[in-house]
Amino acid sequence: MILVENRMKDLETLFRNLDISTTMYKNAVDKYNAIASYLETKGIKCDIYPQGSFALGLVTRPVKKEKDVNYDLDVICELVYDKEKITPEYLKHLIGNALKESQTYKDRLIEYDKCWTLEFAEINEIAFNMDIIPSVEDKKTLSFYFDTNFLAITSKNEKDDYDWITINPKDYQSWFENINKPFLDYCQD
Repeated sequence: MILVENRMKDLETLFRNLDISTTMYKNAVDKYNAIASYLETKGIKCDIYPQGSFALGLVTRPVKKEKDVNYDLDVICELVYDKEKITPEYLKHLIGNALKESQTYKDRLIEYDKCWTLEFAEINEIAFNMDIIPSVEDKKTLSFYFDTNFLAITSKNEKDDYDWITINPKDYQSWFENINKPFLDYCQD
């Protein structure tokens, strides 16, 4: 029995060390809140929130021995616009142009097909990147489903044309939390 308890403690320690530090987490949250505040000063009202590994609690601590030591945060930048009255290109560049006007963000900004990436300076030899994904509510998709949170995000293709892609990060997070609940309940006992 003692051997099993020791193994469980070892596993618990291992899992805790896989997660990013509290400082790394706070750094990420502070940065996306600062971006939301900055965009608001530019007249862009948006809700910025994490999706992907941060939202699911699955961010892993970078290993300093690796060549490219970094961690990243994907955030949804949800604006209140009618998707039928704007183009994906307009939405993408609304966010990008605002960030390019900032002394803090302009030299860190890179455009990718679905997001704007901000590359921040290293802290303790670990880099941090934030992918900002411009989005609007996808009401057309919403009309086919009930109690859903569909978003339309922008996507730039090889011909530099922009299209809409539908995603659903909030419902995906809810699904993940639901399916993971029995494990969490077991671990808390």
